[in-house]
Amino acid sequence: MSLRSPVFALPTRWASNLLLQLVTIAVTKAASAAGEIPPVATLVYDVDGEQARACPDESSFRTMVVGRIGRDPFVATKHAEKGFALRVKKKGAGLEANLRINDVHGKPIDRHFVERLDRCDDLLEAVATTVAIAIDPLASPAVPTPKPLPSKIDEHPQVTPAPTKDEPNLSQTRSTPWTFQGHAAVGLSFGLAPGTMVGGEIGVGLARDYFVIRLEGRGETQPSPASQRGIDLEATLLSGALVPCFRYGWFHACAVGRVGVLQGRSPSVEHPSLGSSIIGSLGLRAALSVPLGSIFRLTPRAELVVPLVRTTLLVNASPAWTAPAIGGHFGLEVGLSTP
Repeated sequence: MSLRSPVFALPTRWASNLLLQLVTIAVTKAASAAGEIPPVATLVYDVDGEQARACPDESSFRTMVVGRIGRDPFVATKHAEKGFALRVKKKGAGLEANLRINDVHGKPIDRHFVERLDRCDDLLEAVATTVAIAIDPLASPAVPTPKPLPSKIDEHPQVTPAPTKDEPNLSQTRSTPWTFQGHAAVGLSFGLAPGTMVGGEIGVGLARDYFVIRLEGRGETQPSPASQRGIDLEATLLSGALVPCFRYGWFHACAVGRVGVLQGRSPSVEHPSLGSSIIGSLGLRAALSVPLGSIFRLTPRAELVVPLVRTTLLVNASPAWTAPAIGGHFGLEVGLSTP
């Protein structure tokens, strides 16, 4: 026989009901939390005008992020949990992306990405991964819908052979577009004429990745006669050059092949004209191309010149001047590049 006091029956029943209500509230809260609105963010996307054609647009970049987290997290409201400001610009021969992450719970965070080659797609793939992780680290990429199995198994399926080393998969290759360049320059030349020559130059070229190929035209003259063996001599040089270059960042190393016409004069003799000579030379050039904004650049340069044939100026059938074995040129150019 068991005894139960009625004094403790009511408090026990009340406590049981209270515990049941607390459990119900906790379960409801957990279910509500499971159905919360996923994190959202705003995006400001800015690409310098020079790179606008080579880089994916804002819609394509959003698609990269959506593919990583399985949904579209971007909204127009200013009250989102996170805000992303992305700016892509030219940096030397490559690209730089600056990403600022604004979080309502903390200070802004800056991330910098650099691509040494001019490949904007590769750069933005890395940025999109960073943005996706910052928005929702636990999100999973969208799972593609599986294709239905065929109703009948093909006994002789067609197999596409994998590309070999000698036969690359062209669908996966990427090509960086060529960019146009133009420039104008002034300079001083030594050893190419009896005296120091001053002149101007214009040129055009094409650039891609680490390489540049240029065509240049130059006109030079002596500002005053130079005395050689007691005879005053002057010269004018018109020339053209083919200049292939290797570039790395701001630095350029170039080979120079030049041909032209040298016109000699001697004001102190009865017949001043000393005739014309075809000249040819090979040279090495070092240059430092400093960007001035997104399009223009300023480039100081120095060049070592070796004549293929050492020209001689004759006065009254006697040699008055012979070109030295080595010459030089110093110049300063202003150039521009198109996207």
